[in-house]
Amino acid sequence: MKFTRNLQVLNYFLFVGVFLVLSFNVQGANAPVITMGNVFNAEPGEQVTVPVTVSDFDSIGGFTLTLDYNYDEIQFVSGTQNSSLGGTFDIGDIDLGDGVHRLTVSWFKSGNEGVTLEDGSTLVEYVFTFQKGPAQLNWFENGPSCEFTDPGASVLDDMPTSDHYNNGIVSEEELPKPIITTDGPTTFYEGEEVTLTSSTGNGYLWSTGDTTKSIVVTETGSYTVQTINEEGLLSEESEPMEVNVISVGDAVLSFRLANPAIINEGTKNFLKFDIQVKADVSETWLWKSRINIDFKSTTISATETNWSATPGMLFQGNNSLGNSKYTVDFTVSGNSAEINFNGDESAQNLGATNNDFAEVSTEYKTLVSIKALIISNTGVAGISFDQDLMNGNQLYKLSAAPWFSSYAITNGYASENLTDIFVGRIFSAAGWSQILGLDWTKVVNTSVWEGDATIPDDLLSNINNLRIHPSATLSVPPSGKLTVYGTTDIGSDKRLIINSDETGTGSLLASSVSGIAKAQKFIEPNTWQMIAPPLNGQGIADFLTTNTGIGFANGTERSITDFDASSESWNNNFTTSASGNIETGKGYFMLLSDSNQVEFSGNVQTGDQNIAVAAEKWNFIGNPYTSAIRINSATENESDFLSENAEKLDPAYGAIYMWNEPDESNGYAGEFKVISNASAPMDIQQGQAFFVKMNSGESSVGFNSGMQAHNPLLQQKSASEGNHFVRLNASSGETDFSTLLSFLDGMTTGLDPTYDAALFSGTTDLTVYTLMAGENDVPFAIQALPIVEYSETIIPIGLEFEIGGEVVFSADLTNMPNSAEVILEDTQNEMLTDLTEGNYTVEIEADFSSEDRFVLHVKYVATDAELIYTENDLKVFFNRNEQIVVDGNVSGKTIAKLYDLKGRLIKNENLIQGNYNKIQLSAFDPGIYLLHIQDLERNKTQSFKIPLFQ
Repeated sequence: MKFTRNLQVLNYFLFVGVFLVLSFNVQGANAPVITMGNVFNAEPGEQVTVPVTVSDFDSIGGFTLTLDYNYDEIQFVSGTQNSSLGGTFDIGDIDLGDGVHRLTVSWFKSGNEGVTLEDGSTLVEYVFTFQKGPAQLNWFENGPSCEFTDPGASVLDDMPTSDHYNNGIVSEEELPKPIITTDGPTTFYEGEEVTLTSSTGNGYLWSTGDTTKSIVVTETGSYTVQTINEEGLLSEESEPMEVNVISVGDAVLSFRLANPAIINEGTKNFLKFDIQVKADVSETWLWKSRINIDFKSTTISATETNWSATPGMLFQGNNSLGNSKYTVDFTVSGNSAEINFNGDESAQNLGATNNDFAEVSTEYKTLVSIKALIISNTGVAGISFDQDLMNGNQLYKLSAAPWFSSYAITNGYASENLTDIFVGRIFSAAGWSQILGLDWTKVVNTSVWEGDATIPDDLLSNINNLRIHPSATLSVPPSGKLTVYGTTDIGSDKRLIINSDETGTGSLLASSVSGIAKAQKFIEPNTWQMIAPPLNGQGIADFLTTNTGIGFANGTERSITDFDASSESWNNNFTTSASGNIETGKGYFMLLSDSNQVEFSGNVQTGDQNIAVAAEKWNFIGNPYTSAIRINSATENESDFLSENAEKLDPAYGAIYMWNEPDESNGYAGEFKVISNASAPMDIQQGQAFFVKMNSGESSVGFNSGMQAHNPLLQQKSASEGNHFVRLNASSGETDFSTLLSFLDGMTTGLDPTYDAALFSGTTDLTVYTLMAGENDVPFAIQALPIVEYSETIIPIGLEFEIGGEVVFSADLTNMPNSAEVILEDTQNEMLTDLTEGNYTVEIEADFSSEDRFVLHVKYVATDAELIYTENDLKVFFNRNEQIVVDGNVSGKTIAKLYDLKGRLIKNENLIQGNYNKIQLSAFDPGIYLLHIQDLERNKTQSFKIPLFQ
């Protein structure tokens, strides 16, 4: 039989009937509902799979399915049954002539109680080759074509057939998804309506079963529509249109506490806060409201005269009768307060408009502002709603309601009560406020209630206990300094933020912190940096995901690593998938390629911190705190790192070693800055890592809160009193290196642990260092020496220069007396140079290494007792080694003669050519002597009167 236009029209109505069936889920008496699937966007020659689904398939023993289709449009390939059926399954395809084929499937399962499938299960899957379309897949043409039997082989009732058989189609086309429009709001009150209209089609099928283009809706629900084209194709369902019909009396009023602030009035301080209200639907008009709150009577006064209540702006003003729209009264008793809003009784029969009532907005607005006297600034407010007393006492009127209604509120309260807010200092939408006026020098309990708060720049900010509430953030600016003496409570992750930029990094000193903080660290980009995390517990993978500026070194490796103390070598670079955490107290070596900030998150470390290390090895550790720490004993402090760890550090390496600048050749070898107790007062910033060399048997280093300090407010001894420094510099081109001599009371010429600091090996091509008596095999970066006035200290100088070339020696003096001299002796060239007057330049061969060619003579004479005598170009002084020193150029024919005041010759000595000569004395009587120096070659005589002491 041929398919005709009449058949297409018939199928159109069959489709309508099908979807009416699906919409109302109408079922036959016993037989299941069988549905042939649809396939759209098919291409000629393509194999398509068409599922046959079923519902109400309960205790079925067998079935026969007969399907007619046009062979010119679609051709059967295969069929597969649901594997859950079991039993016997047969399928056959018969040519009926005129291009019509009939496909029959049969199945039965004997000796059982029947098979049950879930609604929507696939019964059979057909595979066809699509030729052209649309191709109709029809279960029946004349009479029923699908029969189902129970386990006893009784045929189940399938009448009417339209309730049981749903045809399918395979088409090259697919109708666009229709769009529903409305003629008004989809949320409205009972008695109102909205019209839903579909986009244009040849036919329509709504989820309600309606087949018109538009439908009128008066009930809550989710509505969809499908359109049908001329060929009988049915589109996808539209996006659902949600309609919400509100029953009169179902409005929800919600309350919250907001905008806490401290108000100063003379010597009195009040806590001000707002009680706010909102409705879930518009046109909700307040009639009466009762607010009940509890408070902490040890913090807030329980005397009613110390309270006041002011209606919000929306709830003020007069009605059309000239009366106040609302009166407000309140009572305070014990630890509770009650505030009543009452509408004007004479206006209750008037219409619900702004003329006579206040509309409760769908956003929170202030209903009433409360002001209560603070009687203790150390406690919490303890303010919260008494919900049991308030429920059922909120009266309002809806515009569609005939009368005012009462509503017992359920879940109508915001969770953020003022229960645990401190009343010493508060940040809210009004900004900062404080008892007796804002003063950050005062140590008071502080709450950051809402919004983004920041402490002042530069000034020291003091807090007793700090609470950052869940919806608030507190930031410490790059120059900020925050000390919290009590507890710190961070209500939500990363709501305490320590900022950093090129000018500095915010500083936090805390004693106990709960919650997750966030900290930034400014880093110069494109240079390797030694970094120590100021926060603990962040996963490495999370850290690398957050800090995309840490580029890729190669492949999956990022430009960050740590140090293996056991092998004293760098580990492999990290990958984004690395396990483990970023740990405080540990050093990391990293490079930022396209950023200048690294961000950490985790726990703030407080109190004592013991960091595991490897004995007798170099260990890479760092500052574990969110503030600077003091390193050496020159600072005014409770504690410092070197003093606390003096016995744990290798005696020859009692210092910290910090990266100074990278070597451009490989980025991993460069100059290290060495800091010992002989150095000037020193602290290091949060986020700074450094190396230490451990003593034998030591497994940890310690940090404590006494080391912490706000930088740059670290208190240092004035002008580094007691410390006298000579820094010897060696430079060649752009390469330079230096070594430090520190003259301190109490030092020795031998090893002074935590004062003397040996050189960190493997640094630069040019290296200068000092040597020490008894430690000739150890090069020192810092050497501490005793102050011995009127004497000369001789220090061997080591020099290593790999590439060779011109080297310039110079000296920087700090706190040395004006008369001090620093003379560099080149024993090979027999040259003496006073570096206080000029530099010494010398040519050095490549691969040079020497520990005895250069010697430094430091002549230390106190400014207040100078024994230096000058005559023309010569200077003469007497030192404690019972030597007369002649400083100045003389020829090889120079004679020095020493006389006492009686004219007796005490010493007669020939001087050597050069700039520096010493005349050794033996036994002599203290007194005034005359020294004559006669240069016969230059025909020049100079005389000096000098005192000699024993």
